[in-house]
Amino acid sequence: MKKILIVSANPKNTNPLRLGEEARRIQEALKLAKYRDQFEIATEWAVRVEDLRRAMLDHQPHIVHFSGHGAGTQGLALEDNSGVTQLVSSESLTSLFELFRGTVECVLLNACYSEVQAQAIHRHIDYVIGMNQPIGDVAAIEFATGFYDALGAGENYDYAFSMGRASIHLKGGSEYSTPVLKSRPSSFSVSAKKSRKLDTISEKELQQKPSSGISSNISDGKIGSGVQDKDLIKVGIGVIFAALIGLLLTFSSVLWKLSQKEFKLDCITQTDIKDGGGPLEVKCPAEYILTGGGVSNFYGEFTSQAVFEKSFPKNENTWECDIGAGYGYYSCYVRCCKVK
Repeated sequence: MKKILIVSANPKNTNPLRLGEEARRIQEALKLAKYRDQFEIATEWAVRVEDLRRAMLDHQPHIVHFSGHGAGTQGLALEDNSGVTQLVSSESLTSLFELFRGTVECVLLNACYSEVQAQAIHRHIDYVIGMNQPIGDVAAIEFATGFYDALGAGENYDYAFSMGRASIHLKGGSEYSTPVLKSRPSSFSVSAKKSRKLDTISEKELQQKPSSGISSNISDGKIGSGVQDKDLIKVGIGVIFAALIGLLLTFSSVLWKLSQKEFKLDCITQTDIKDGGGPLEVKCPAEYILTGGGVSNFYGEFTSQAVFEKSFPKNENTWECDIGAGYGYYSCYVRCCKVK
């Protein structure tokens, strides 16, 4: 059973949001889901700082969903005792979620400019979703609906994130590139799928001595006169062949054991923004290896092949984007991973 904690805040000095509609759509998505019996939802409204802390302790959720306003580097907007905005910093959220790293699997910050908090919380939580720019009510609700539709169908967090973005796109929205995922799979199994079995040689065959053409025994370190040169060659080839088979079997055994080991990956996304077009490079931090990258603008409008061709890996840790002049603001991002 996975418990989802929905925490909402809409301070009275901020623009009104359709938080009730968002919660209703989430509940509806899971109520109609194939695996609806595997989810439990708890909701907290007009959340203050102390309410968030107590809700985390009381419910011990696996998924935390925040609905409300974000203020970028200043933090997320909760409420104080008077119902007005109290900003909660990225550092304080990070320290809170560090205490629940053994329980919380995913955090969804459905608030404007919340990518900053998502990156900070991601230090301790494997899957965190934030927004890289403002997001409207309609797009935020569509993303949440698609995300929980996928989870309710038994899909993982990566797939659910993609489904959420697709839900915005299917409704004709241009904000489908606004949600961003910070992911670090808790375990990544590298398992080799065998298309065929290795040929094996029985112990009897390996121990069998090639004796064709030998008419005398080995005595005093010398071979008797009955062995001809071609027979010596056959003996040598047989010994070499047996040795190679032994090495092959040993090497295959080592590969098989290695393939059954589990590796953990630490993956991050680095993003930079440029105004007016022109080239832009984004690099992975030291010890990380580039695994992918891309380019987009603030409205997700870069869909032509001509634009995509100007986003490419420059080397093993640098992604280069160059959309040319005249496009205004655009962002270049790179995905980097390292083995923990």
